[in-house]
Amino acid sequence: MKEMKEIQEIIQSYSMVHLNKCPVCVGENIMPWHRVNGWILKECSCCGFVFLDPRPDRSYYKNLYDPLSQYEYLVDGVQYMKKEKDFIDAYNNWLADIEKMISKGTLLEIGSALGYFLEAARRRGWEVYGVEVSSGGVRCCKERYGIDVFCGEIKEAGIPSGYFDCIVTLHTLEHVYDPMELMSECYRVLRPGGLIVIEIPYLKSVDARNSNVLDDIPMHLNFFTVETLEMLLNRAGFVCLEIAKGENLQIYAKRAVNSQSIHDKSKALSVYERMLSTGEEFFKKGLYLESLRMFNIMKDLFENDAAILNNIGAVLWAIGEQEQAMRVIEHALKIDCRYWDGLINLIHMQRQVGRDLVTHQYVKLFGGEYSDNVWSRKLQEIAEA
Repeated sequence: MKEMKEIQEIIQSYSMVHLNKCPVCVGENIMPWHRVNGWILKECSCCGFVFLDPRPDRSYYKNLYDPLSQYEYLVDGVQYMKKEKDFIDAYNNWLADIEKMISKGTLLEIGSALGYFLEAARRRGWEVYGVEVSSGGVRCCKERYGIDVFCGEIKEAGIPSGYFDCIVTLHTLEHVYDPMELMSECYRVLRPGGLIVIEIPYLKSVDARNSNVLDDIPMHLNFFTVETLEMLLNRAGFVCLEIAKGENLQIYAKRAVNSQSIHDKSKALSVYERMLSTGEEFFKKGLYLESLRMFNIMKDLFENDAAILNNIGAVLWAIGEQEQAMRVIEHALKIDCRYWDGLINLIHMQRQVGRDLVTHQYVKLFGGEYSDNVWSRKLQEIAEA
């Protein structure tokens, strides 16, 4: 009776949203799967994904997660807010394993909470940034660690394309209103070959109707199995590298690349990374023609890749082909106007030839929607220096 009363209070206070498509595969054949304390879970008959439907609207979750008090829950009998050292030590060990898969660089945490993971990564030499819907969590992280965290959802943060080397999201995906939208944005802001690390509670099978994973409805919206999480990642453009099944599910995956010539995603990514490394090594040694040849071969293999075009532009600039270099990078920005490395290169190139007009057009385009975020401010500072 208590649970039904709580449901009625939510229904009376918030609009209920009914989904007509699967959040993962957009299939329309959705069937009732289970009822938990009055809440209805549906299953997609196309892919097997289980999710809450109907659900409270987004404003319910914003109000639920916003205050700092949400972090007062107990972990091993102690408030999460007072477990800073334990979590940072544990994350330090986890990061050591992550660094075996990818070199230290830029790291984004989605659902950064109080910032324990970000602080552990910062101490190890990563450049860190967070996204968190709780204003209480954001404020605590900034005050305690001085780490820049955006309050809201990743699609609102104005993050440039291809900026991050690694994305981490821990016990967040089960809360997300639109998991495909989130994964698509992760794909955009990761560099090609960038790593994503996910940990979630999960259903051991699609028949696990008595799982304690179902205890946290309506806070949890999504109930993944290994297979449905793999499918989500594959559909969003990732290649799964490693899966660890235990009390929680951990998946490590890399951002794939598009190729009409190499159909196997894992093989295409492997070829891309080897050729990129070779081209960059040629460039460092001053072997510009060899570097240019390698990047041009990549351009033919991997279509509409802004990162490859940016590299070609950099080589052309190094051999004195300034006009052609700027045209190539402008083409990269026409593919994706938010591609960070291309924006920075074009700013510096056009400044050296005394031509700022085109650069300012792209800076204005990038900052038009996100005029007051960290990257827009950086771009403006660089453009006006």
